[in-house]
Amino acid sequence: MTKNLRRRVAASIAVAYALVVVAAGVDAVLASRPDESGLSALGLVLVTMPLGDFLYMMLDWMLGGASDQLEPALPLSVMTLGGLVQAWLLWVITRGIPANE
Repeated sequence: MTKNLRRRVAASIAVAYALVVVAAGVDAVLASRPDESGLSALGLVLVTMPLGDFLYMMLDWMLGGASDQLEPALPLSVMTLGGLVQAWLLWVITRGIPANE
């Protein structure tokens, strides 16, 4: 596989995953109103595992277990950020290291 093709494929995979993460994050934030069931946040957790869940647990630990009293958008934003970091890592892994670099 040529270097340019490998980079295009890697970028396509990473961008597609990033779009799924952003869509799940927006859906979860919009559905975090009090009258909603909250199942959208579960979708975000599943899409951004394992890093999103880890970052949420770190946020909860840093706040001393008080993350339940936060505005719901903050933990959802942290999980979305974790998913975007995973998209970047996916791009780095799938593009590979070229032999001549």
